[in-house]
Amino acid sequence: MRKKARSVHVNMLRIVAIIPVYNEADILDQLLTHLQQNGVAFVILDGGSEDGSIEIAQKYKGRGLLDHKVVKRYYKRWGLDLEDSLQMAITQSPVGS
Repeated sequence: MRKKARSVHVNMLRIVAIIPVYNEADILDQLLTHLQQNGVAFVILDGGSEDGSIEIAQKYKGRGLLDHKVVKRYYKRWGLDLEDSLQMAITQSPVGS
């Protein structure tokens, strides 16, 4: 007697990187390209970069970048933006769908 095949439900996990940035233009493009190529969505929290980091991050709009926020660099504000970004990452549709 043959056993019935059981249907398997696979829950898709979604990985979202939250990246604090301050004047990281020299490495940011390489990092974001790597994340995007591996299907990892990301949120950039920028501390007010003045080296082109903001422009590099904006190139990834629609290609993995869920949000880019320029935030003040004091503890309370970082916490609020991190909380907002996590909530947005949970509610956004997966990258590529």
